[in-house]
Amino acid sequence: MGSWIPCSEAQGTPFANACLECPPCSSITTTTTTTTLEPPTTTTTTPEPTTTTTTPEPTTTTTTLESTTTTTTLESTTTTTTTSEPTTTTTIESENHNPTNIILNNTSVTEDHDTGTPIALLSTEDPDTGDTHEYTLISGDTDFRISGNALFFDGEFDASVQNTYDIEIRTTDSGGLFYEKEFTIHVTGEGNNPPTTIFLTSNRVSEGREIGTIVGTFSTDDPDSEDTHTYVLVSGTGSNDNISFKIDPGDDKLKTAKIFDRSIQSSYSIRVKATDSTDYSTEKFFTITITDANYDPTGITLDGTSVDENQPAGTEVGTFSTDDPDRDDIHFYTLVSGSGSENNGFFRINDDNNTLETLTEFDYEAEKSFHIRVKTDDNNGGDFEDTFTIIVNDVNDPPTDITLDKNSVSEELSRGTVVGDFTVTDQDANDSHTYILVAGDGGEDNSSFLIEAGTNALKTDEVFDYDTKNSYSIRVRATDNDGETYEKSFSVTIIPRPDVAFSPADQETNVAIEENIIIRFTKPVRRTDDSVITNINIDDLITFRKEDDHGTDVPYEATINTEKTEITIVPDSWLDSKQKYYVAIGGMEDNADNTIESVSITFTTKDIDPPIITFSPADGDTEVMPDVTIRIMFSERVRLLNNSEITNTNVDKLITFREDWSSGIDIPFDATVNSHKTAIEIKPNADLNHGQTYYVSVGASLEDEGDNEISETEMTFSVIPLFSDISANLNGVSRSSAAWGDYDNDGDLDILLTGYDNDNLEPITRIYRNENSRFHEAVALIGVEFGAVAWGDYDKDGDLDILLTGYDGSESISKIYENDDGRFLEDRDADLTGVHHSAVAWRDYDRDGDLDILLAGYNYEKEETVARLYRNESGRSFTDTKASLTGVYYASAAWGDYNKDGKPDILLVGNDGLFKSSELYRNDGSTFKNINIGLPGVSSGAAAWGDYNGDGYPDILLTGDDGTTKIARVYQNNNGSFKNINADLTGVYQSSAAWDDYDNDGDLDILLTGDTGEDEVSKISKIYRNDGGGKFIDVEVDLVGVSNGSAVWGDYDKDGYPDILLTGDDGEKKITKVYHNNSSEGTPPCADCLQRVIESLRALAGLDRTGPGPDEMDGDIYDDGKVGLPEIIELLIRAVGKK
Repeated sequence: MGSWIPCSEAQGTPFANACLECPPCSSITTTTTTTTLEPPTTTTTTPEPTTTTTTPEPTTTTTTLESTTTTTTLESTTTTTTTSEPTTTTTIESENHNPTNIILNNTSVTEDHDTGTPIALLSTEDPDTGDTHEYTLISGDTDFRISGNALFFDGEFDASVQNTYDIEIRTTDSGGLFYEKEFTIHVTGEGNNPPTTIFLTSNRVSEGREIGTIVGTFSTDDPDSEDTHTYVLVSGTGSNDNISFKIDPGDDKLKTAKIFDRSIQSSYSIRVKATDSTDYSTEKFFTITITDANYDPTGITLDGTSVDENQPAGTEVGTFSTDDPDRDDIHFYTLVSGSGSENNGFFRINDDNNTLETLTEFDYEAEKSFHIRVKTDDNNGGDFEDTFTIIVNDVNDPPTDITLDKNSVSEELSRGTVVGDFTVTDQDANDSHTYILVAGDGGEDNSSFLIEAGTNALKTDEVFDYDTKNSYSIRVRATDNDGETYEKSFSVTIIPRPDVAFSPADQETNVAIEENIIIRFTKPVRRTDDSVITNINIDDLITFRKEDDHGTDVPYEATINTEKTEITIVPDSWLDSKQKYYVAIGGMEDNADNTIESVSITFTTKDIDPPIITFSPADGDTEVMPDVTIRIMFSERVRLLNNSEITNTNVDKLITFREDWSSGIDIPFDATVNSHKTAIEIKPNADLNHGQTYYVSVGASLEDEGDNEISETEMTFSVIPLFSDISANLNGVSRSSAAWGDYDNDGDLDILLTGYDNDNLEPITRIYRNENSRFHEAVALIGVEFGAVAWGDYDKDGDLDILLTGYDGSESISKIYENDDGRFLEDRDADLTGVHHSAVAWRDYDRDGDLDILLAGYNYEKEETVARLYRNESGRSFTDTKASLTGVYYASAAWGDYNKDGKPDILLVGNDGLFKSSELYRNDGSTFKNINIGLPGVSSGAAAWGDYNGDGYPDILLTGDDGTTKIARVYQNNNGSFKNINADLTGVYQSSAAWDDYDNDGDLDILLTGDTGEDEVSKISKIYRNDGGGKFIDVEVDLVGVSNGSAVWGDYDKDGYPDILLTGDDGEKKITKVYHNNSSEGTPPCADCLQRVIESLRALAGLDRTGPGPDEMDGDIYDDGKVGLPEIIELLIRAVGKK
């Protein structure tokens, strides 16, 4: 058998037509023979009861095995000693058969064929499956040769000299049997390509159909798209059932040649050859499936049933489709006679795409509809007929005439005066039309007129003078809404009219405000209805308004003289200063019917009023930004009193800009005046102070160009406070603790609050939900005072839980509340020691991936001070680590990695019952060691970590009562040693303190509250701005001073600037307030602040190695308990509201 060339490898090569379809696998038989050779064997057999010894001659056994490719002869020598049985030798032979056919897969070649490329490939049909064959050229042109199974031609083809070659080829099998066959090779001119494959539109036909039923239609894929093809059934692989089908000569339809019965055979195989016009060919076998008996179609659909009139023959009306239970049926459509077929002769059906096409041009006015009858045939004996009505659509007819209702216009009328209106004569009564002036006969004066788009009015485009020219010719085109046109020429006559004169004249200025308006005519005038103009009916002929035709009407009285040549307009009151006025008349004609179309003038009265001055910001504005630019605007151009110009050089002398009032401190500024001299702009040399009032005035040395002097004008405004109370309406508490946290995961910070509520005379614990920067009470827990709270995701379920300590009125408590989708359930397995006057903090001190607990305070029941570190056992329980910490109450506690070893250390301050204590405990992995850094012991204070100087080491902010005085100090961390930098902070106890960068300048500032212990104004709330170099400046914000409270930073409105939550006792009442940070208003963050704050936070986390983040970090940020830079950035994003 010939070698198979896969089509995937042959595409795009000269073998593209030589690839063969793989025959059905069932037709290929492969025989494998395995022969094992044993060495010569000597066998001795001793039968009972006698022994006979026989020595035979060597025996040669020959076995001939036939397989697909190999004939094997095996020989062995056997020496046998036997007593009774003879030796039997068997020879097995298979009968060899002659080959029965030679297949040449291509018999056409172009004259430009490459000599190194095969013309065709040979294969053999042989009953001996698997036999091998050799091919020999018996006769033919000597330039042909065979190599393997490939036919070559070593000469050059020239179709003009010889276009056919006859050759004879022999195939010989492995047994020497052969078959011979003649072939004709056709040579064509250059450029033709062979077809590549054959398609059949349907390979299914239903059983029981009559002979001649169409199965499907053949088509051929051919690079020569315009080539034609013929189809025949041929022998070869897959041709087993060719006899059951037929292809009529010259037809491309496959038809049945028998009546099929699916129960006998349901699948047939045929082989088809497609030959192009130059005898190139390709072959392909198909499997035809016999389907169950056919069902008739049930309906016909035509997707278009109307056609426009006047369309040429061949216009498509619509496409047919068929409703048929046999979904795979293919349908053919024909026009048939019968009821409703009277107009079939006007249409045809295009078989290529099943479309209905016209055979003639239709005329709507002659015939508006046609009736046809159509049959659909499913090609399996089923059909269905239906009738259709085809509607002829009326299409547009062109216009036939144009009329101009008035073709004369008075002279001296303004451009845009209407001459007349066009109308069109058009059979299509509902058509609309557009009009344009066009060149052509009679269009010489088109440029003197215009027709505005979308209108039918002819208007003037110049002011005509009768004495210069009194007749004009134009040409107009009318176009209907379908683009049909008609053109016509017109003559327009210019009519002389009376002259009109106004006093004051058009465009006159400095008109006296008491002046009347006089209108004079050179001829007597009357109304256009030929009636007399009187003092009674004159008003509707006059328009008198401010500014223009659309302005405010001016009240007046008008009279006309007896000669009807002069009209006097008397305003009801004097005219306004420096005001533009508009006067127009119309609706008049002279006694010869010469129309006076609308004539108008404008004039401006004398300026007698000084300019109006406005300020921005406005006088009394209290929410001005610190970076404000002040603008002084004048209602008209101004100058100096000496008639000289205001310049950027002299404008400063006209302005007073001071703090508070006219006697305040001068504010340095730069001022500029605009080029129109109508506005002055004042830019302070530095941002103004939050909460400060400022005074601005412009001097009395200015006037307008009408010599109207300007009086001195002044105003005041106030800059918005740095922090402003948002009136959050929260329960006021003291002896309190508060914290920000996004408990509902909606992206903004909510409030957790505890303390004693004086209004309700009870301790409370409340959660307030942040809803668009407004706070609403959402959850109430057990009320406590003298306590502490902290958010943290101790169970790692993605939401914030609560750690709560304090005194509930009867006992000291320490509780954990699990956040269950916004509901808080007490974790009764926590078993924490109850404390009040307490401090708490979450942290993964052992870096096992979950949050542990540090708490300190006084246990009421055991009357002892406590400091406990509880290890989180994977969120299931907490174990007391027995860490060597000094128990304290009136306590404050904070985590921070002071030595940057990646392990969080503990700063713990308070009263141990005998002494005041401030201790730093180093985390050594499994133990905590007091390293005695020499801080003063304090109680009723606060302790917080923060890298104020950006050196990478967290520093300490410490407040409280040290036994002799109240302190507030910053201790610089110098690689593990701590030094008081003498920051000049106000000492406080019963205090709260926190670090944050409120002004986004890249370094940490201080929020400090508490009691100074002084008699007057002892309670304070202050913000100290970090100005670098260890210098902290009191920015004197307007916060309520409190003690026994809590102060925490948090960006509740996500504007990028931290706001303040403040609680405590202000001396008169308990308060809870939220202050909005107004630094964001007009002050963008510095470019490198983000990186500088991250560097500060790195110090808190010791990011020279992977370790926990800062103690402010909410537990829900934790993933595996080890916080690296991404978690620190997440903390920063939450802090500045960018999440």
